[in-house]
Amino acid sequence: MKKIFNIKSLPIVVFLVIMVFFCIYLIYKDKNKASTLSESQNITSQNISNNIKNEASKYEIDYSYPEFTGFKNLTTKQNINDDLKNIVLSAVDTFKGNANDYCSSENIPSDESLDWLENCHSYYSIDFSYTIFSNKILSVKIEDNSYFGNMAHGDPQFSIYNYDLSTGEKFNWEDVFIKSSNYLNLISEYSREDLKKQFSEQSDIVVDNDLINSGTDTTLDDEGFGNYTNHVGFSDNYLDIIFSVYQVGPYSFGQPEVKIPYNKLIDVINNDGLLGELK
Repeated sequence: MKKIFNIKSLPIVVFLVIMVFFCIYLIYKDKNKASTLSESQNITSQNISNNIKNEASKYEIDYSYPEFTGFKNLTTKQNINDDLKNIVLSAVDTFKGNANDYCSSENIPSDESLDWLENCHSYYSIDFSYTIFSNKILSVKIEDNSYFGNMAHGDPQFSIYNYDLSTGEKFNWEDVFIKSSNYLNLISEYSREDLKKQFSEQSDIVVDNDLINSGTDTTLDDEGFGNYTNHVGFSDNYLDIIFSVYQVGPYSFGQPEVKIPYNKLIDVINNDGLLGELK
């Protein structure tokens, strides 16, 4: 009779069985860990708002900052909430100083009368929005709008702050990509083409290709700031890029947004970074 099983092959079979079960364990462990994090962190926010009026300095301020809840780690919660509160309150203090200086007798234009000072009023507002990627990244957009005296319109500005939800610490958005790769060029090229397409679909907009090209290039200034500094956030399906007023078009363009699907960047994502699970 032909032998069905050779005793000499037993160690190999045992080894293979052990490896199969070990791989199953690792897969289950990773999925269970991700599931546990997702279930235990139901992150939401509430607005902490305030209104300040100063009749003497002729300014009014409306501001809000987020207070997030639902974190598994209370230190993470404290780090993020404290940081965002400090960012907003620091901006409010800066505006107060600027408003005090602007509406003053020393600042009356030479071709204006005291009526200019009487009609000089300043206004400031701050609000926020946020997105979350896979319970790993919290991206918070802080947007403000300042108006001084008799300006034609306000001056809207914004910054995006990205937080590691395992620590509560801010991180540089570029850290999720392979540093030696061409990730920035890919982002620049995609943004450029997407903006041109967006604007071309609006009949009342004249596309200025030179302005779009300069507003999406990868050049950094002497202090290391560029077109994408504090302009990039993360959502579940996209890398979100927001451009400032005047950056890629006139004031009427507002703050255009470009959403890049992660699969367009998959080859330049850092395996060990916060987007590593996508690979």
